[in-house]
Amino acid sequence: MSRRLTQINEASYQEHLRRLIGGIRADIDAARSRTEAITEAIGERMEGITSDEMHLLVGEKLSVGLEIGRLTGTLVVLSRDISPVARVPLDVLLEIFLLTEHNRQVNGRGPIPTAPWRLGHVCRSWRDAALGYPLLWTDFTFNSVYITACYKTRPNPALEYPLAAVQAQLRLSCAAPISVAFRMHGQVGSPEDLGSAEHVAALWDILIPESHRWFRLSLSATGWSTAVPLAALPRIRGRLDQLQHLVVGGIATEWETVHRDVFAVAPRLRQVEFDIDVSFMEAAIPLTFPWAQLTHLQITAATDSGLDFLPSAQNLQRLTYHVPVDSFPERPSTPFTLPHLSDLTLGIYGDEILSCLSSPNLRRVALDNTCEYTEVPEIQDEEDRLRLLAALIRRSGCSLETLRFESIVETAETLAVLELCPNLTSLYLGEAQSYAPSVLPEMFVALTLEPGATPLCTKVGSFGVDHWHNTSEDFYNSLCHMIESRWNIPSDLRYLKNLDLPSYNEPPFDTARLESLARDGLCITRFHFRTSPVRS
Repeated sequence: MSRRLTQINEASYQEHLRRLIGGIRADIDAARSRTEAITEAIGERMEGITSDEMHLLVGEKLSVGLEIGRLTGTLVVLSRDISPVARVPLDVLLEIFLLTEHNRQVNGRGPIPTAPWRLGHVCRSWRDAALGYPLLWTDFTFNSVYITACYKTRPNPALEYPLAAVQAQLRLSCAAPISVAFRMHGQVGSPEDLGSAEHVAALWDILIPESHRWFRLSLSATGWSTAVPLAALPRIRGRLDQLQHLVVGGIATEWETVHRDVFAVAPRLRQVEFDIDVSFMEAAIPLTFPWAQLTHLQITAATDSGLDFLPSAQNLQRLTYHVPVDSFPERPSTPFTLPHLSDLTLGIYGDEILSCLSSPNLRRVALDNTCEYTEVPEIQDEEDRLRLLAALIRRSGCSLETLRFESIVETAETLAVLELCPNLTSLYLGEAQSYAPSVLPEMFVALTLEPGATPLCTKVGSFGVDHWHNTSEDFYNSLCHMIESRWNIPSDLRYLKNLDLPSYNEPPFDTARLESLARDGLCITRFHFRTSPVRS
């Protein structure tokens, strides 16, 4: 790292440094010439000079001497053989650290090899800055690889070294809010189970006293590691003063009534992602959140309160509800309005929400009819679902900008929805596995902007389609004709900018038409890059 940073712009830096040193030396020479001139003036006028004039000349000479000393000191510092990275000002250095931390979080990388505090290994000044910057020490992430490695390295009840490191990091974080994440997926019965679980329990014992500082908590655990964090959760009840973002994943049947209100009191909680494995659950889970203050909610399990929480969630801006089991609760007793909801994603049993919801601010809707589990429940009638969506748009008076259909099996009802979306800018058409081969070609024909025809969704700038198992020439020709009709129009009326197409390993048709559009400037993503098997 140090070598790479030292080499960055080294030539330009050295050139700038030479110019700076040259300018300082010129200023020093000019100051010395001024000092000599003052000395000569004093000598020439020694007999007739007044005391006031003498005082002014001596004062000026002293000022010039001080300036020479300051410039000389600067010249000495700049002339030292110090790496450029060691001269980075502290405020710039801290910005580098923060940028590194932000990039690590966005890219989802692990905490050990890319943590920003490792930049402290560049040089001593960077290390001192890192040790004194609490925001670099606020991320506590533990995964199963780390836990198992700690146990294998020091398999004893104390586990002093890794626990001491966590305690040291807590001290360096000072009073700053911290993020805690456990991502552990162990195999039950392995020799490391007991030792790893013991280490997890010890980590919780260290972190729970600081739970009033947690601003983000992420729990993703299966196997041996599930019981430990769940057993510890009741200990944080009522202590989550700073918690803003909660992520729970993987935990399933171990969630019990004792955990219901653990997060019920969290004054700053705004985002909840409750994405647990419900494939083996037989009943709804006991769950309570401060619904009225949430702005983002993602949930994949039926709660024992049904959908009664939704009318009270008046500040929701984004809602994802995907319950992949045939036990959907009854709809709310009365229709309700979520005035701030702008993003809605519903799974295969989301019709109850569609039938009751109103949202005037709704801008994005995604309907997902897919199911990840082996026993796929019978999906409700697609026509009814699309009619409910159309009724929601009319009832809300909203202006949708993004529509995403994970499956299209009905052309007419889909077009009826699109007719209600004149301001649509992004459209994605998925295709059900039990598709009719003519469905998507019919959609493409309807979306073609033929002269004299009724325009449909003319403002779409981003168009995506999932079609990798449809290899018909009719499909491809209809798609190309639709895209060409939206691209070959005057540039001041052209909205289409991006085309998102999954690719074939060996395309079953001539792709020259789409490739020519790409050469003309249309941005086509993913085409020819995804290696999906071609179905005959």
